[in-house]
Amino acid sequence: MPALDLSFLRPVRLLAILSALSATLPAAALPKTADSKPEHVQGSTKQAKRVVKVKDLKRLVQLLERIERAWDSFISPAQVIGRLRQRTPSYRTYKTATKKPADTGTPEAKTVTGDTPATQAPPKTPLISDAAKKTLPAGTVFTVEDMPVSEKEVRDLANYFASYQTGKDIDHLRSAVLELIQVATVQAQYKDKLAELKKKIDGYHKVASAAGADFGSVARKHSQCPSSAQGGNLGSFGRVGMVPSFARQAFGTGVGKLSPVFPSSFGYHFIKVTGMEKGDSPAKSMVTASHVLVMYSNDQSELRELAQKASSGRSEVAAIDDKWRNRLPSSYR
Repeated sequence: MPALDLSFLRPVRLLAILSALSATLPAAALPKTADSKPEHVQGSTKQAKRVVKVKDLKRLVQLLERIERAWDSFISPAQVIGRLRQRTPSYRTYKTATKKPADTGTPEAKTVTGDTPATQAPPKTPLISDAAKKTLPAGTVFTVEDMPVSEKEVRDLANYFASYQTGKDIDHLRSAVLELIQVATVQAQYKDKLAELKKKIDGYHKVASAAGADFGSVARKHSQCPSSAQGGNLGSFGRVGMVPSFARQAFGTGVGKLSPVFPSSFGYHFIKVTGMEKGDSPAKSMVTASHVLVMYSNDQSELRELAQKASSGRSEVAAIDDKWRNRLPSSYR
């Protein structure tokens, strides 16, 4: 949009405009002298001699001076934009001083790293009492809803995570602990059925392990997974396509071999691996397998709720000592 031309406001321009207007007025509109009046008004010599009479010339001059000053201070939008574009921004760097906390005589709490015991707040997870330790299987490092979890289980699963993930050992240990907390939380809900379910799947595993056994036939007859209709065939999948407890067994079993029976957060399984495709890295490898599943319960919503309870830090967990307590996921420390 072009800049608005306000130059007509200048006093000089105003006087010029007034002069031009007076020159263009018809004769009838102009002040008339005695000689130019019609005959019937020739005798009116005291009639007004001009159209406009300025009573206070001084006030007019003051007004024109104010308009002049306003004009001199006027800046058009185009001028403002032009001045802003011509500006070169400058920056200054300031260093902010860190205020040192006052010495209160109380030792400062340190951030927990590695296996360092937590000192910032009371730990969420209690330690297993000495009396309870005597009743637990050897090698127990945690209890989850009174279900024991052994050090061997934790380290085997942590080694699986380390085989394809980057990170520190403590990170792999915590990932393994979280997965085992989920499995144990679900198992604790069906504690009274576990022995019966384990005995049942052990029998199916024995049949599938026999020479010349048809794995697909065993799966179609006994598996409670929807894949049973395809003889237990799950197709090809990667490490992140299955829960860690299942993926560890699938990638740890040789082609054509049968895995041992193992638990997950769904139930008890065993797997037959039928193919393996190595990727550019262990994380990109693929496996083809079939399985047999005996579920803890047919209520899928209940199984999901229990797994969510465990992952959100709401399961009852106790640690064997401070070292293992610090290896718990953050939601349990």
